Amino acid sequence: MHGTLILIGGGALHHHAPHWARAAGMKVVCTDEDARAPARPGVDLFHALAAEDVDGHVDLANTLSRTSSFVAAYSSSDRGLRSMAAIGEATGHSTVSLVGVERALDGPTAHATWRKNAIPCDERMVENCLEVNGFFRDGSFQPAGIFERGSFEGNGGGVAWGWQPSSLKENEVRPVYELLESGARALGIEVGPVMGTVTLGEPHLLALRPRFHEDVRTAYVSPLVYGKSPLQAWFAHLLDAGGPFDEMPLAPQRCAGWLAILPEHEGTFCGIEGMDQARRLPGIAGLVCGRHPFEITDLFDERAVCGYLWAGGRSKVEVEHRLRSARAALRVNIARTGAA
Repeated sequence: MHGTLILIGGGALHHHAPHWARAAGMKVVCTDEDARAPARPGVDLFHALAAEDVDGHVDLANTLSRTSSFVAAYSSSDRGLRSMAAIGEATGHSTVSLVGVERALDGPTAHATWRKNAIPCDERMVENCLEVNGFFRDGSFQPAGIFERGSFEGNGGGVAWGWQPSSLKENEVRPVYELLESGARALGIEVGPVMGTVTLGEPHLLALRPRFHEDVRTAYVSPLVYGKSPLQAWFAHLLDAGGPFDEMPLAPQRCAGWLAILPEHEGTFCGIEGMDQARRLPGIAGLVCGRHPFEITDLFDERAVCGYLWAGGRSKVEVEHRLRSARAALRVNIARTGAA
């Protein structure tokens, strides 16, 4: 019998994950509340389930277990973490516990636990920070790449973007990974992927989740930098492939980065113009437009992101220039609410 991966979420950035899982030898079942989910054509089975539908995912996993050697699950967003953990507990497959998920999602609880264990942490909201990936393999922590997140002024205000590798010096990298590992273990997370947000300078843990950073970083930018995604290494581990398949190379081959395409005002997102022109610009590796139409009521909500750009280059400066140029070629169409 084959192993089965339940991929929770089938959005426009979820094409690589099912491809890699199938290439590794797993059957892929995707769940998404949208029956027209963009990732649906690339999977073996699809079920219309909201990421938060824990009972529905457990029922699905129990059914799949009858014909699979194991059933694992992965979510690249917080919405599906409870379902992911519940699947593992129901099927007996080693995964993060529901207790670990709840501790991570509850910011005050997580920070209280870290302070109790003398783990440096900070509850501030910051724009410029480090975004760290790792995963636990047979109890040991495996580093899986560090992004640096920043911002610059663009049309309509600040623009969120990030790049890899970070600007950390060689002797500054290890303490950041050690902080992520100790923060995860303190919350009872010692299995599977883990991501953290860490301050620049003296490293303090801001947030932690039992998953990798969002797909634009993990599935699209990291492969440009290292030739491999942490997802590929983790999928190989699920199948007991051993090294080097379940290892993440961390010698950068180039620089790469991502940029969030943000709206300038609230209203109904109707699409993005200029995408073909932006894709043809030097170094642009990809561009994705979010599902639309949808209502944007809070510009500071992460769900207000209308799309993403990503690009590669020889340096951070070159990558930033390429992303800026591509963003300047785009026009985000937002219809003001109530407009005729």
